[in-house]
Amino acid sequence: MQSNRTSRLGRVLTTVGTIAAAGALVGTMSTQAYAANISVATNGTSEWDSGAGVARYQENGDYLTISDRDADGASVYAFITDMNDNTLRARTYSGGAGGSKTWNFNLPENKQIWLYVCLKDNGVIQDLTCKWYRGRA
Repeated sequence: MQSNRTSRLGRVLTTVGTIAAAGALVGTMSTQAYAANISVATNGTSEWDSGAGVARYQENGDYLTISDRDADGASVYAFITDMNDNTLRARTYSGGAGGSKTWNFNLPENKQIWLYVCLKDNGVIQDLTCKWYRGRA
């Protein structure tokens, strides 16, 4: 009878340990998926180079930096939305290749956000270049 209790306790402890390890793994994955400092580069197409525009959001201070990395004549457009797809902030950088500009915002703390970046040619957003990344403010 004693060995039966011991083996049942061993199974319970093993199960609890497995559940705890799985929870820790999920917690780690969640932290990575919602990184506070995020950077995203534009998609490439047949007309536009990959990474021609880059947007970076820094949680500490709520800074958005947009960089133009290609002499293609296009501007770089970035915007931040909340989980309800409401645009919180949107900016366009058209200072030319090799340059960048930083803006400081006051966004709600610890809210899930999406950072989008696209190329904008003659005032028209080039949808196929758009790319996004999920983070938190």
